[in-house]
Amino acid sequence: MKILSTGFYPKWQCHFIAECNFIEEHLAAGDEVSVLQCDASLKACDANPGRALPECLVCMGMRQSAVECLSSPIASRPLISIEVKAQMKSFTIPKFSTLDELRGYTCDGLQIGQEILSSLVTATGSTTFSIAKHAELVRNTIRDFIAAYLTAIQYLEQYGYDMVYVFNGRFACPRAWIRACEKTQTDYIMQERMGMPDRVHRVKNGSVHETLRYGPLINDFWEKNRHDPDVVREARDFFEERPKGQLTGWYSFVSTQKAGCLPDLWDAAKRNIAIFSSSEGEFAGLPEFFKGSPFQDQKKAYVELAKTLRKMDRNMHFYLRVHPNSQQDQVRWWEDPEWGLLDNLTVIPPESLISSYELLQQCEKTVVFMTTMGIEATYWGKPCMVLSNAMYCGTDAVYEPKNLQEAADLVATSNQPPKPKDHALAYGAFIRCGYPKLPFSEALDHCTLTFKGQRPNAHPEVLKSLWNWENIIRTAAVPSLLKQLWQHFEWNRLHFKLKGNFDCHMD
Repeated sequence: MKILSTGFYPKWQCHFIAECNFIEEHLAAGDEVSVLQCDASLKACDANPGRALPECLVCMGMRQSAVECLSSPIASRPLISIEVKAQMKSFTIPKFSTLDELRGYTCDGLQIGQEILSSLVTATGSTTFSIAKHAELVRNTIRDFIAAYLTAIQYLEQYGYDMVYVFNGRFACPRAWIRACEKTQTDYIMQERMGMPDRVHRVKNGSVHETLRYGPLINDFWEKNRHDPDVVREARDFFEERPKGQLTGWYSFVSTQKAGCLPDLWDAAKRNIAIFSSSEGEFAGLPEFFKGSPFQDQKKAYVELAKTLRKMDRNMHFYLRVHPNSQQDQVRWWEDPEWGLLDNLTVIPPESLISSYELLQQCEKTVVFMTTMGIEATYWGKPCMVLSNAMYCGTDAVYEPKNLQEAADLVATSNQPPKPKDHALAYGAFIRCGYPKLPFSEALDHCTLTFKGQRPNAHPEVLKSLWNWENIIRTAAVPSLLKQLWQHFEWNRLHFKLKGNFDCHMD
């Protein structure tokens, strides 16, 4: 077989090392493998939106270091082909006045405006970002998507690849490759880590973001492994470690919260309902998240639910705990004046020290959009209503209302029992053990992997240059032109010192 690993983001170490594991497996099977190699030609890189040269060099150095560990040499292809670079010089991108205009932008049958939305939301920190303010970012992201798509079509036709590996599929360039694979009827594998950095989920010709696919997988895994003491221990650890702020597989969002802290006006005499929001950037621009979902807008769902319950039970009070990961969002949707009109709802902002887990323990029941706190509520003995397509839907671990009135009736019901704790354990077991460990890697921490006994990294000189950039140059009060001159000076210095190990074009 002829295999291509797109390997877009070596800077995100654990994701790229996962692809290296798959490459090594294909090499062992006698397959011919190629990998894309970036030369800093992207105008709007998801991993380096500021296009800082030292970060580019770290990324390329990480790729080089990992590829050198492979058992056999592999071919490298430019991320954007020479032919496409020339073609893009004459490509004209229209101007957009509104976000709706951008969403509706199509070219050659591709819904480009929709395809690039997730990258734009991540880069701007807003689902309602200003087109005028971010016009250059929008143009560059469109340009990158089209260039990646045209390159993909060229390579798939020229080299005849049988299989393409793509990470996550949420960002612009990976989505471009997916659309190219679909157009040329080339098989692709979308890969994403599960709860642990050394366990990776692979979906053939589909999306890891189609969350309803996981319910049957979770149930099947638990049915086969529920009596395995190691699996059960891992499942319990998943839930027991999270309230303690331990890094069970990703960053902890509660480690800075104050244990036992509740809102100042907490009234234990009321029926207190906790709402745990989701981080918008994780699903914005991804329609596959919402296939068959009764709600697609979490803010609207929470507001309508609170309004409906205010008429049904005046002794009920909602506490909206905004996801701590929303602190960096540019548009703070939880500060909309509409919330102030709801006297039965208190907003807890993402930076608040109020303990999410104390709120969970003290509330009567919980409402979530798709956050993990939903399945955690079941584990800790609290009924939970899920308003969208959470990964654990279909496991009978939470209540899944089909419309607003059904959700309101479930919340209003007194003495409602939680779903069985055993069903929550099924999810914890799947997240921790549902996929085999990567064969050539070990986890050093929640986001760093070894590869064949080595820890791939950029050259020390490059890491030193990155430190200087991050801690001195980037934040210095000097004109941007001087910062650009510094970057080009560093590139020439490193290129000479490392004897041209990097092919980089920061135009």
